Order: sequence, then structure tokens, then C-alpha cells
Amino acid sequence: MFFVSAERILVSAIVVLGVIVGLVEVRQAIREELEDVASDIGSINQSYSYTGLKTNKSSEIVTPITTTC
Repeated sequence: MFFVSAERILVSAIVVLGVIVGLVEVRQAIREELEDVASDIGSINQSYSYTGLKTNKSSEIVTPITTTC
């Protein structure tokens, strides 16, 4: 037979409250991590630059170049 005692109700209430608090903390941690990821993605610098040599085939002149886009 199943008896509902005061101890069982108290333990169940504590477990339920603990689970609720735990899930709220997990939700908050996931939200903060996603905000950090969004901030990092927003701050990505998409420009590029390269340094090389440019040659003029007709006069064999080599000039250094730096290009930034």
C-alpha cells in the first residue's frame, strides 16, 4: 500500500524546487553563452590584406605592394 507521509511530501517538494532552480540556472548559462557567441560573431573583422610583388612584364620592374580591402 502507498502511504503519503509528511517526510515524503517534504523530500518531494525539495527535489522539485531543486530541479526548477537547476533548470533556470542551465537556461541562464546557455543564454549567456549564446550572447557571447553573438557578440564574437558581430566583432569579426572581415577585411583582408596581403603583401606581394607586382611586376611589369614589359619593363621587368618589380614594385612591392600592400593591399587592404
